[in-house]
Amino acid sequence: ARLELAQSVYERSQGLFQSKATSKDQLDRAKADLSTARAEREALKRTIEKKTLRAPFAGKAGLHTFEVGQFLMDNTFITTLISQQDFIWVDFKVPQFYRPLADNTEVTVTTIGEANNQHQGQAVVVAENTIIESANRSRQYRARLPNPRGQFSANTMVNVQVPVADTESVLQVPALAIQQDPLGQFVYVLLEDDANQGYRASRRQVKIKHLGAKQALIESGLQAGDKVAAAGAFKLHEGLLVFARERPGQKPSAPMSEALPEVATDTASRRQDEGNL
Repeated sequence: ARLELAQSVYERSQGLFQSKATSKDQLDRAKADLSTARAEREALKRTIEKKTLRAPFAGKAGLHTFEVGQFLMDNTFITTLISQQDFIWVDFKVPQFYRPLADNTEVTVTTIGEANNQHQGQAVVVAENTIIESANRSRQYRARLPNPRGQFSANTMVNVQVPVADTESVLQVPALAIQQDPLGQFVYVLLEDDANQGYRASRRQVKIKHLGAKQALIESGLQAGDKVAAAGAFKLHEGLLVFARERPGQKPSAPMSEALPEVATDTASRRQDEGNL
């Protein structure tokens, strides 16, 4: 209001001065009052701007505990602000005895929770720490995870599944099929003997990748589709005639039983570590 009044007085003084009805001194006073009013308005704007809170970027604000009219001291924590982006950063650590992850390596991120309330996504490694942390001998990585629907929240605990070795193809057979003697580990492969309507046992040396309680992963020595003797394999020797009984659910190949054959299956095995990294 003071600015509008000063502007009006100045305009009237200009008209009176042009018609010789007022002095130059009165015009100068009106002009000075107008300049003062404008300066006061700018000072008031600056004061309001200093007391106005503005987010530095577009995002979603969290909770606050303030009341209307409350006075805020310097450096008062207001609230958290999460940017509204279609991706989120995932920081995780990998022990030093695993090979380093290259940029653009894909990792699988899964939230921790009930099975029907889990979210999973594929993230890409974009950066790594230049040093290994002395406290836990791990290297920290950062991956970019697409998050268009916001299913992953900041500071969420997740499982990160990372590739730590090259993918390789191995064969899976029952652990019962693995035999061992001073020459090494071996299995008996059952070769068809049409003349006797049965099989002949053939010893095969194998190289085992992993031997578990129930299954074994064979790195070399077998081919996909080989019939391998499982239960009763310890009774066999090279060239022995075998009448095998198939597993339940399979079509019987002979009426008598000496060994239970298993078909070696081609399995892609990828060594991975999964946990809270």
